[in-house]
Amino acid sequence: MIHSLAMIPNKTKYIFSLFMFYAMYAIVVPYFQIFLYGKGLSHSVTGTIIGVWEVAGIAGPLLLGAIVDRTGKFRTVLLLCTLVGSVILFVMLKTQLLFLLFLFTALFGFLFKPILPLNDSMISHNLPDPEHDYGHVRAAGSIGFVAVMIFITITGVFNSPTPTMIAWGTLFLGAAYAVSIFFLPSAAPVVQADRKGRGWINKKNSEGKTITTQYIIMIVVVFLGRFGFSSYYSFFSIFLQEEMHVANIGLFWLIATSAEIFPIMFAGRIIRGTGRFLAIVLGVGAMAVRIFVFSSTDSLIVIGFIQLLHGLTFGVLHAACISFINAKIAPENKTLAISIYMSVGWGLAAILGSPLGGLLIESVGFSRMFRIMAIFPVLGVLLLAGYRLLSQRKGSDAF
Repeated sequence: MIHSLAMIPNKTKYIFSLFMFYAMYAIVVPYFQIFLYGKGLSHSVTGTIIGVWEVAGIAGPLLLGAIVDRTGKFRTVLLLCTLVGSVILFVMLKTQLLFLLFLFTALFGFLFKPILPLNDSMISHNLPDPEHDYGHVRAAGSIGFVAVMIFITITGVFNSPTPTMIAWGTLFLGAAYAVSIFFLPSAAPVVQADRKGRGWINKKNSEGKTITTQYIIMIVVVFLGRFGFSSYYSFFSIFLQEEMHVANIGLFWLIATSAEIFPIMFAGRIIRGTGRFLAIVLGVGAMAVRIFVFSSTDSLIVIGFIQLLHGLTFGVLHAACISFINAKIAPENKTLAISIYMSVGWGLAAILGSPLGGLLIESVGFSRMFRIMAIFPVLGVLLLAGYRLLSQRKGSDAF
């Protein structure tokens, strides 16, 4: 049995593991807001607690990412995060005190959020051509997410889900993902050698330099986009339930995630064709378009169609950012660099954006909230365009 497992290529093991992780992710991300709201919390409190989840989601990736960079023990850390994180919602089921809900949510974010950057870094470290292979492996995660959403849509099992149903779903799929982790290599090399001719290591950064102007600009642009787009991740499910009177919200998440599969799968070719700069502009710009459309229509057909832009807002954007890190950041700092990108660019933006979104809903309603939040990704596009123009005038490379 052990010999048979050893014969399985690492790429196949990562494909299987990411499939199972994003199957669990398909319960946590769309339904955690419903879990909290189902406990009788207001919009603003729900948004604030989700913000706490994101705050803890900064500390977790930074701390655990630094540990993994030093030790290379991806599997051990992933198992710890998964096993403990999968049971927290059950503890929260019996919790009514707001203080304890904040506390357990913080622990949940601290353990759950690092799984994403750790997986991305693990793939980059261990696959022979991460620029090309990343998309193939990461697409398996999207397929796992879609598979769960198809099941939910066909069976209707999560129509108007209760907090108890959401907790059970997270526990069951979390346990399945934990099993898949055992198939992965037990450790990864702490420092990886330069792969000549692949262009993913910048020799100027080979001494371990992590912070560059380009890296900071990339994170700020992603931050602005994600700040505005927190209105989607934090309140889209509630918007569908309350404003659009949709029972099966999973269908709309299914459309979005399905749309990201092919852009991620062929991300290497897409980015080589467009360049990282245009790929990031398209991704952040599509964020503004999506949430502006939410503010401007009452047609479920239009909302379903605009969900297809998820192929840009996550698929192409995230792949372009990972490609940038692979190209510019030295291997010994890669896990930390990806963790900073995920924690600050995506996490901190959600921390600040979620409470603001909740307050705006209560003061001006969903439509105006989406319209206001669309301003921020537009600012991100303008910042990136301005940096590109300045770089060209100086004769330097921008992304």
